[in-house]
Amino acid sequence: MENVIKELINLVGAPNLLTQDLDPYKVEGKTPKAVVFPDTIPQVSEILALADKERVCIVPRGNGTKLYIGGIPRRVDLVLSLTRLNQVLEYEPADLTVMTQAGMTLADLQSRLASNHQFLALDPPFASKATVGGILSTNSSGPRRLLYGTARDLVIGVRVVHPGGMISKGGGKVVKNVAGYDMNKLYIGALGTLGVLVEVNFKLRPLPRMEKTLWAAFPSLSTASEAVSRIFKSELAPSFLELFNPSASNLLNQVAQLRIPENRFMVAVGVDEVP
Repeated sequence: MENVIKELINLVGAPNLLTQDLDPYKVEGKTPKAVVFPDTIPQVSEILALADKERVCIVPRGNGTKLYIGGIPRRVDLVLSLTRLNQVLEYEPADLTVMTQAGMTLADLQSRLASNHQFLALDPPFASKATVGGILSTNSSGPRRLLYGTARDLVIGVRVVHPGGMISKGGGKVVKNVAGYDMNKLYIGALGTLGVLVEVNFKLRPLPRMEKTLWAAFPSLSTASEAVSRIFKSELAPSFLELFNPSASNLLNQVAQLRIPENRFMVAVGVDEVP
């Protein structure tokens, strides 16, 4: 590993390599030997080629909000942090499309899009810190997938660096793209096992004119389920619909101060006024 670290310094420079104070980068209790912070796609390619050549176990990482998902690695030699690949590369408001690097946080991307009254219709956990690459690698779409679809429905193109350093592209930059196989969806939910996402093209939506969340409490599961069924049979098109058991209901009641009776089943319904 000592020779690998020397090679990494040559590739990215000493300021972009961390070899001390590595506890924050543990993966399932395993501390890496180093953390590398590339800021270009060619650097990512060279790092993966080096790791493949030297048989180094590498773990891609964004801001670490979803490292608890997936299998437990046998070992962690090197963490590949993508947080410096954090730029919007192309944005076409008229076409409702954007190309962004995988290390950009969803919050920063949404802030950029909001200036044109647009948004990316994903609402995963820890949205303020989660990166685009981490969200897609774990297929973390959020409750609003009921109306807007999952990450697979919103991605129209990707650029991926594979083990060995090869760079490939899937999909395209426009929504109506029919060239070749739809390979971009292959990497969504793959947890980085097939390659490292470095760039993503998304299709966007106009920001809703209004968003409302409605809550209702029910004495039993059967009455709550009946309400859910009636909502789905109605003309209402909710952005999300969640059914909570009494334990979850009590916790939400306490945190959000909803003033709903304790120990009840709860239904939450989101309604967006879409332009």
